[in-house]
Amino acid sequence: MDASKYNRIVHEDGSIQVDGDGVKLLVMNDGQAKAFSRVGLRVGVRGPESAVRWLVGELNGVRVYVSPEAVILTTQDLYP
Repeated sequence: MDASKYNRIVHEDGSIQVDGDGVKLLVMNDGQAKAFSRVGLRVGVRGPESAVRWLVGELNGVRVYVSPEAVILTTQDLYP
């Protein structure tokens, strides 16, 4: 996910929406909920560095990490 295409966090009817680069994450506020993005730096051997952003939703200690390439569901604290 291109870090420059991350758009916004919207609070709407108790839910939390995060979107960017054609990916949307909606977290329903059924408990301790939050949504945010996480940025990492991808360093290529043959190419230039590039920023990578994941959308992250958390509900009651369980996190979902979303990028155009993958969806990860875990209780671990991960970085791109």
